[in-house]
Amino acid sequence: MSGSSGAAPNTTPETLFYLKDMLGSPLALVNQDSEVALRYHYDEFGIAEDPEKFDLNYPGPDNLFGYTGLGYDASSGLSYARARYFDSGIGRFVSEDTYPGELNNPQSLNLYTYVYNNPLKFVDPSGHNLVS
Repeated sequence: MSGSSGAAPNTTPETLFYLKDMLGSPLALVNQDSEVALRYHYDEFGIAEDPEKFDLNYPGPDNLFGYTGLGYDASSGLSYARARYFDSGIGRFVSEDTYPGELNNPQSLNLYTYVYNNPLKFVDPSGHNLVS
């Protein structure tokens, strides 16, 4: 039906809850009875095993959050880290960091690097600073 909102007619929306890993990446959406509605899998830098599950036209629950809880744009395949976009396919941000880095920390001088190339230990929710 053209112009449909995507919701099934005459149904009550189901409340779903996120199950996340230690980095904040959603691993599953579950209902109040702990039944899994959808599962997600990522590699170390956040490449989704089934990226079509993030497409809002995918049959099933809508989910806008991907790797480390960042907003995920299924059409571009990029994750939104508030200040800039992250491309999990190359493990780098697609634009320079506005922070120049620190001379005593050579890893910080690469303005495109993501979490000093250590995605199992750190996350960067802002696009500017990593946190452990």
